[in-house]
Amino acid sequence: MFGGGANSTDAKPDLEGLTETEMGNGLKAALQLGAKRAIAELGRQGGFSSRPQIRIETPATLKPLVKLLHAIGKEEIEESFVASMNSAAEKAVPAALEIFARAISKMSIADARNLLLGGQDAATQYLQLNARGELEKAFAPIIARHTRQAGVSGAYKSLIGAIRQQGGLAASWIDLDRDLDAYVTEKAVDGLFVMMAQEEARIRTDPAARAGEILQRVFGSSDPS
Repeated sequence: MFGGGANSTDAKPDLEGLTETEMGNGLKAALQLGAKRAIAELGRQGGFSSRPQIRIETPATLKPLVKLLHAIGKEEIEESFVASMNSAAEKAVPAALEIFARAISKMSIADARNLLLGGQDAATQYLQLNARGELEKAFAPIIARHTRQAGVSGAYKSLIGAIRQQGGLAASWIDLDRDLDAYVTEKAVDGLFVMMAQEEARIRTDPAARAGEILQRVFGSSDPS
């Protein structure tokens, strides 16, 4: 059902001998642990900006224009803009914990079995399907507030102003009250699911990452003997 991606051939737990309750509790415990770890990592200073894989960069549409600033040695204007976007994302991430908890609580036994037997990111895919819309809805006002506080709009205006001064170019890519916040929101949610997938893979493959007996019992059956 879920998790039919590139990792679907990896070792999977042997569910023989496990009750339906154990399967459900084990999968839910893994998701809860992965969510807490991912949120703790991302919801702090540098949580996004220090990770190249999920760091929120200047929108691709603006990159050709930003090259003008780099050519005249004004990289700090773009750097300020990027830093402010990542800071806003870091402030929004803690709101995900309650949303994930609700999505996990609604998981059925059938879902749990399928996810346990899926690929290394199968449970993360489940949350993508069942929680992404709610996450984006919850993140949007938080990011809107923090883009103001973190100076994203001001940094963007400085960026565009400097570009226009150098080339007289009309960069109209963004409506500051909507599109910029939507861009940061989308990237923040993307980054959160990247981290969730990494944490899920750790729990599936690394015995040291399994906190608690139920995780060791459910996922330990796939460890090499």
